[in-house]
Amino acid sequence: MRRSVLLGIDYSRALPEVREGLSFTPAQCAEFYAHLSTRSWPGELIILSTCNRSEFLLAGAAKAPSNN
Repeated sequence: MRRSVLLGIDYSRALPEVREGLSFTPAQCAEFYAHLSTRSWPGELIILSTCNRSEFLLAGAAKAPSNN
């Protein structure tokens, strides 16, 4: 089973300081993706970052429930 999570902030719900802290330039996105590839990241990630909002879409396999 695959699970997806979308996290986002926009200008109407977050202070400028928060949006600035979560904004990514194209170079920062590439650096972050490279970092994840060294961490055996088991899923997929999309970062959408504009002047008014930032969104992070994460997808991956869900953990199987334990039978304990």
